[in-house]
Amino acid sequence: MRTVAAASLALLTGAALHAGPASALAPPAAATQPRGSAQTSNAGGGDGLEALRREARSDASARRFAQAIDRYERLLSLAPGDADALAHLAQLQAWTGNYDRAIVLYREAIARRPLELGLQSDLADVLTWANRLEEAERLYEQVLAKDAHHHEALKGLARARLLRGDPSAAAAVIDRALALYPKDVDLHVERARMLSQKGQLADAIQSLQRATKIAPSDADVLRHLAEAYQRKQDWANAQDTWVRVATLVPDGTASHVGLARVYLALGKLALAREHAALALRMSPSGADANQLVAEIDREAKLAPVRTATDWFELLVYAALLGVLVVVVRRSGRSLRRRPAAWTFAMYVMPGFLVLGILAHSV
Repeated sequence: MRTVAAASLALLTGAALHAGPASALAPPAAATQPRGSAQTSNAGGGDGLEALRREARSDASARRFAQAIDRYERLLSLAPGDADALAHLAQLQAWTGNYDRAIVLYREAIARRPLELGLQSDLADVLTWANRLEEAERLYEQVLAKDAHHHEALKGLARARLLRGDPSAAAAVIDRALALYPKDVDLHVERARMLSQKGQLADAIQSLQRATKIAPSDADVLRHLAEAYQRKQDWANAQDTWVRVATLVPDGTASHVGLARVYLALGKLALAREHAALALRMSPSGADANQLVAEIDREAKLAPVRTATDWFELLVYAALLGVLVVVVRRSGRSLRRRPAAWTFAMYVMPGFLVLGILAHSV
């Protein structure tokens, strides 16, 4: 199951730093087949069971999870030992947040198919989502002991170690996985998260940029990249990247919240308010959008005060510079006899005042 990071790289350390370990992963978006259940069990036999199975898979593909769960439950009532149905039902329970039920079902499926490493890796994924990181790591390591190149187990082990806050241990796994699967977008995202945890934000951005070259239309990767630009305060690139996310996912709130934060940082309150309102319209109960609206309202009240203060400080710097020029002209001869005072008056103090003026003018 390919996982999508939720939080946020704000990942990259958003998911790993600001979100709790359990919330840093989101259920896969639209897979329809557990990795370990490619075979179809015929424990119940009969065309009726297979028709029910096809309907359940169709519901899952269309994201009608409640209906799919109901059909798999009915299938298992007719064929209690159907490992394929157990695996699919476990996957659906995990996607809908019922992790305890998913774990029980996966273990039952594994008991019937103990050699399928994909099922074990899937179970480890769910343990990770449930914040049972030590159990997940042990299970990933068991899978890798049997198949050192197991793709999903390598990704999962790196992710679990990152969520546990051990980027050094994750780094070795990520490097090993990337050597085997250099085109895997998820691995580049995990590497970016690892680098971000180490404080290497520029390298994290480069890793995400490589991921976008592999999958230029992957909205989740672009979201991570936009958040990384924001943390670096690279507002121009953050804005451009959020616009790309909005183009790919026009009904998503994340891009509008991101754009609003960029405009808020740039002091463009009208644009910030516009995008915050759009996000709030799409998700009236969304915590991020509501918090953002409150921040914009607070900034709107403080902005006039800050503007007046900035103008006052700018005038003070300009006045001091003028006074310094007059003093130097009148006391030039005496100052030249004292090299330290001359250097301070001619270079250090004017430089400080000019920098102050420039800082308040930008």
